[in-house]
Parts: sequence; C-alpha cells; structure tokens
Amino acid sequence: MAARPVICSRFVLLILLASGLALDGCRSDPAPDRVYNEVREKIRLGNLDAAWDQAERGYRQWSSKDQAWAWRFRVEKAHVLVLRGSTKAAIELLSENLPPALATSDIAVRQMMFLGLAHDFSQQFQQAQIDLAAAEQIAQSYQPDLSGDVAQALGILAFDQKKYDDAAAAFHRALNIALQQNQLFLQANALGSLGNVAMGQEHYDEAIDRFKAALRLSQKLGTQSSIAKAFGNIGWSYKELGDLESARVDWRPPLLAYRNLQRVLPTARLCFSAARLDASAGSGAKAG
Repeated sequence: MAARPVICSRFVLLILLASGLALDGCRSDPAPDRVYNEVREKIRLGNLDAAWDQAERGYRQWSSKDQAWAWRFRVEKAHVLVLRGSTKAAIELLSENLPPALATSDIAVRQMMFLGLAHDFSQQFQQAQIDLAAAEQIAQSYQPDLSGDVAQALGILAFDQKKYDDAAAAFHRALNIALQQNQLFLQANALGSLGNVAMGQEHYDEAIDRFKAALRLSQKLGTQSSIAKAFGNIGWSYKELGDLESARVDWRPPLLAYRNLQRVLPTARLCFSAARLDASAGSGAKAG
C-alpha cells in the first residue's frame, strides 16, 4: 500500500482560527482594533513575519496604556509562534495569568485555546485537554461566539491522538455552530477537518465529499492555503481509491499555488503530499 500523506490539519486549522470573529467591548479607540484585525488577516493569509512584526509593535504600544489590547496582541504573537512550530516559546508567552478583569473575556478563551494547541503540538496531550477544557468553559459561559473555535481545537487534539470518533464529534459541533452563526471560515474549516477524519479512517469516498464542500467555501473566501490543501487531499483520496486519472486532474490545479505558498508558509511542506502523488501517478503505480 502506498504511503499516506501526512494529514497536517494543524496549519490550515490554525490559520482559519485566526479568521472572522467579532471582538467584544473596548471599541472606543479604533486604532488598536484596526491594527489587531490587520494582524489576524495577515495570519489568515500566511504572512507570518508581517503579522509578528505588527503584533509586536501593537503589544509595545499598548502594554503601558491598555492591558486588554496589550494581551490581545500578546496572544496573537503566541499564535504566530504556534504556527511556526515554536511551541515552547508560545507556551512561555501564554502561561502568565491574565489580569482578573480579563478572566472571562474573549482574550481568555483565545489564550487557553492556543495554549492547549501548543501543548498538543508538543505531545503534552493531558495538559492540552486541561487547557482546552478551560477555554470551552469560558466560551460556553461568557463568549459563545468562540464556542465553535474551541470545538475545532478540541477536534484537533483528538485527531492528533487518532481518536477519530471523538474528533469527528468535535468537528461536527464546530460545523453546527458555524452554520448557526453564519461563520463561513469555520464552516470550511470544520468540513475540511471532517475530511481529514474520513481520510484517516480510510473512508475515501466520504473524504472526497467533505473536501469538495470545504473547497467550494474556501474558493468563495479566497483562502489559498485551504484551496491548495483541499485539492491535494481530494487528489490523494482518488489515488487511494485507485482512480489515478481523477487524482491527476484534482492534483494539478493546486501545484502552482502550493509552490507559491511555500515562499511564505514553509510549514506547508509538512502538510502537502503533491510530489509523492505526482511520482506515483506519473509512473502508473497502483493505490492500495
């Protein structure tokens, strides 16, 4: 049986966690709000260096003026570190206690969510579960708009432990919340994640359907990393079914996008198996 790709849900999932949610409160000064949204947009587009620089400037600007905005920028700095694989540095940045006034804020949810993911990616699964349970409790009680993102993070944790049934349940919760709240980014994220679960369980027909649904939304949203990943996973699933012609058709479109993506997202090399698919399809190797 041909070696399967690394189903690296982490990067795309984390990119999409950066997207689209409204902030609560503290809108008297539009400047930090605008800069913060720009940071998150840069993360979503994969411009991590620019996002880091802007988050660092925002943190320095507001650290002595407004603790809420300072912490928002601090959490986004940690978010970038997690995406870069610098989990130890992210954990250090996120482990400090929030001021009591922020204990039930959106900042608290995102702090614990990214801390949990950093522990997950460090294979500290028990601590990750504790962190994400705390994020879930705060979200459900005080920040319901973030409940879907936390469910998505819990799905990532379960997926990384190959607990596919638990992962699927969490991703379904995220999808249902996204549909209720009309969060298109989260919908695409959850659909792609369910495709990853089906792929991990070798249910390739189901995976193709999930990835195609995620692809349609990603194309509507213009998230290039998600588009390339969906095309690649569709192609790989067709290959595993032995349909190399369909695999070849679905794999070709994202190749250029993937190569361009590598210039700004080196981590994407861990998440995409186009070269392996190209080699096997080109040589006429059989799947299975």
